[in-house]
Amino acid sequence: MSTENQINKLKKMLRLWLSKNELDHDLKIYTIEQWREKKEKYLNDSEMVITTEGALNFIINYNPEDRLHEEFIELLESFGFYYELGHSWNLGIYKIDEIKKENSKLTYSEKIKDNRWIQKREIIKKRADNKCEDCGSEIDSLEIHHCYYQYGCEPWEYPSDSLRCLCRKCHQNRDLIEKTQRGLLAQLSQTEIESLNRLLTTGLYWYPQKNLFEFIRTIGADEILMKNNFASLIKKKRIGYD
Repeated sequence: MSTENQINKLKKMLRLWLSKNELDHDLKIYTIEQWREKKEKYLNDSEMVITTEGALNFIINYNPEDRLHEEFIELLESFGFYYELGHSWNLGIYKIDEIKKENSKLTYSEKIKDNRWIQKREIIKKRADNKCEDCGSEIDSLEIHHCYYQYGCEPWEYPSDSLRCLCRKCHQNRDLIEKTQRGLLAQLSQTEIESLNRLLTTGLYWYPQKNLFEFIRTIGADEILMKNNFASLIKKKRIGYD
C-alpha cells in the first residue's frame, strides 16, 4: 500500500479517535502540500502535520505520561508512523522505515496471525489484567473485540480504546447487542445521537460510571426507584470538578 493511502487511512482513524476522546478542539490536520503552502520552517519533510492548541497540545507538552498520549503514539505506530514536534503547537507525522507491505489477498484469520495484531492483542489483555472486561472471568482463551470497523483498516490499525478484552461468551453476546444498538440509531436524528453521546461523555466525566448506569437502567421502569437513583447519582458528583 502506498504511503499516501496509508496516511489517508490514518487520518480517518485519527479523526474518530480524537472526536471520541474530545481532543479535536482547536485542532487541524494538514496534508503536506497544504502545510508547505504556509511556508513554515519546520516539518516540511513530514507526511502530514497536525496543529493543536487544545487538549492534545496540553497532553503532549505537559502530561506525556497520560493514557491518551500512549494511545496516540500506539495508533500512529499501528499505521507505521510516528510524530515529531516542530513547535509546541504543531507536530509532523513521519513514516517508520521498513514497514511491512500489506497483502490484500490475506484472509482475516491470516491477518490476525500478524505480529502487529499479536502485539496489540497482548496490550489489550494486559490492560484488562487478563480478565474478561464484561463479566470478569479469568480464562486462557480471551478474545479481543473490535467495537467498530473502519473500511480498509487492518485489525491492528485501531485505537486501543476501541478494543475490548472478552471471553468467548461475552464476545458473542456483545456482537448481538452492538448490532441491535446500531439498528436503534436509525430511529434517531443526528442531533439526538449527539445528545445521547453527550449523556455518556458528560455523565461519565461528572459521575461514577456505576451510579450513572444504575440511574439509566431505571428510567421509566419505576418512578420512585428512578427518583431515588437520581438523587443518589447527584450526591456522587465528583468533588473538585467545578
